[in-house]
Amino acid sequence: MLLPETLDVIGAFEQARFPEQRDIGLVGVGLAVSSTEILIGVVLLVLAKPIVAYRFRTIARILAPPAIAATIALVPVYLFGRVTGPIAGFATPTALALLVLQSVIFVMCYFIALSILDYRLVASLIAKLRARI
Repeated sequence: MLLPETLDVIGAFEQARFPEQRDIGLVGVGLAVSSTEILIGVVLLVLAKPIVAYRFRTIARILAPPAIAATIALVPVYLFGRVTGPIAGFATPTALALLVLQSVIFVMCYFIALSILDYRLVASLIAKLRARI
């Protein structure tokens, strides 16, 4: 359960980012939700520090490779989007195919980058997937 103080911090952050209500579109909503979730995670990590003994360096070491890999994977997807143009301008079947293609490109680039940055994490994921199949 989120503490009221936490919700006040999140509300203040939202007001600081979007002081005037403007049409930010679907991408803007996605960015707002993502940045809010990241902020909530950071606040909850800080609140949990006195209860659960951990070091910020350890958390950063664990979270850095996936974050860096995601950033690297965004580059080809962004470039692909620049080449194809806005997906909203295509017919529905074509738009869906482009979305699937962008998702496949992102996942492939993400796992390639993550396997370079932290091979043990990818190997662990593959082993867990194999155990389930």
